[in-house]
Amino acid sequence: MIVARVLVVVLAILMVAGCGDGGDEPEAEAPATAETTPGSEPASEPEFEPVVYKDDFAASIKPIIEESCSGCHLPGGPGASHVSMATAGEVRDAAPLIAAQVSAAAMPPWPAGGDSPPFLGDRRLREDQIRAIVDWSRTGTINVPAKTPIAPGQPVAALAEVDIEITPAEGYAGSPGEVDHYRCQMYDPGVTERTWLQGFEFVPERTEVVHHAIAYRMDASARAQAEKAEAAAPGAGWPCFGSSGLDPTAETFALGWAPGQSPTLFPEGSGLPIAAGDFFVVQVHYHYDDDRPEDRSSLKLDLAEQPETGALDDIVVTEFVAPAEIPCGEGESGPLCDRDAALAAARKKYGPEGVQANETNIFCGTEPEDYALVDGVASSRCGLPARAEGDIVSVFGHEHELGKSFRMVLNEGSADEKVLLDIPRWDFDWQLNYVPVEKIQVKPSDRITIECSWDRGLRDPALEPAYVLWADGSDDEMCFATVVTRERSG
Repeated sequence: MIVARVLVVVLAILMVAGCGDGGDEPEAEAPATAETTPGSEPASEPEFEPVVYKDDFAASIKPIIEESCSGCHLPGGPGASHVSMATAGEVRDAAPLIAAQVSAAAMPPWPAGGDSPPFLGDRRLREDQIRAIVDWSRTGTINVPAKTPIAPGQPVAALAEVDIEITPAEGYAGSPGEVDHYRCQMYDPGVTERTWLQGFEFVPERTEVVHHAIAYRMDASARAQAEKAEAAAPGAGWPCFGSSGLDPTAETFALGWAPGQSPTLFPEGSGLPIAAGDFFVVQVHYHYDDDRPEDRSSLKLDLAEQPETGALDDIVVTEFVAPAEIPCGEGESGPLCDRDAALAAARKKYGPEGVQANETNIFCGTEPEDYALVDGVASSRCGLPARAEGDIVSVFGHEHELGKSFRMVLNEGSADEKVLLDIPRWDFDWQLNYVPVEKIQVKPSDRITIECSWDRGLRDPALEPAYVLWADGSDDEMCFATVVTRERSG
């Protein structure tokens, strides 16, 4: 089934919504002020007291750092290894970098653009806050002792309630040089009666080698097949590309993790259904550059209490795709610039399950010849039935490192057209899960269109010239989206 197979090749970032430091992010769209929040009417008066820097770091700058930065940049946070902000002195030393990042709207990370609807947790700073930081950075004075601690205003979250924590039976140790290596393992929650997953948190043990992870809820009927695959492969688990490698009719995309992600909680009264005997298969994407200790990452689950009457609303994940076809550019040549050769090379590396280039074209009714580079930029789009019915819980878009822009629209061209997600400047380091503030409903007869564009000039010049198409590798590409809906019971 094409839909199921296309779903599983997304690089495990369905629920990315955390914090961290993305390094050298490209310049992003100017942040919205309180008067220009996307999707809202301009306010007549600001609902806040504008921040003005008057040589008063403690009163004007420190609160911004604590509210919007320190949660990621304190010791132990995902951004601390890049820039530590544990003390006022460390913030002072990083003043030029902080000013440059916030001026470009690269930090705090929030790729969603102005055409998007309002989303919960919008991290963007106001213009007055940015101006105050820039003014402060010109002097870098702090007017407090350098050892003054910076408090965590928004610390990285942890799952508040953990009913089950699962680890695989055996840790996995890869070999040096195994880049883009995918490994599947069984995670068994031991569920004996129907329940609902209300929240989850994937906890990587070896963050230096775990690139991302995705988990599939497997029907109990696939247990024997999973045990056989595990027994047949040397070491822990079994190699897998594209999906779990098991019966596709028995697997359902359940959850995903990427660096900086916070735990995911579904709305109260809803959850992902789990039947007795169901288990999870977690696929981890490893990058082994050298010898590292074995990894035994864990999976924390928050299961719903059984309701006294009725059932919880089901959480449904629906996937949408458009082709990824990026031909070689002007001045590039080589055997892999031929699409058929590039397709064969990708299939040899990842197997048929890890290469969905032809399937996405079939699904969207297009041909590779329909796509061409225009000024070094390739693009594709595809409109598909919404298929789900209910309230939208979250939306997500995915591309790889050549991504230039991403857009998803509900009922494009109709009177009730609504942009679900607009990312005008794609950033691979920040693929977030966006939760709409307003209630947005979909029904099966609705149509969702996704559109992606890629900049061929972003491809690593050290790589052999090649036609880039839809496949699992980091140097390949995708155009993928998910819409998570809450299906009302009954």
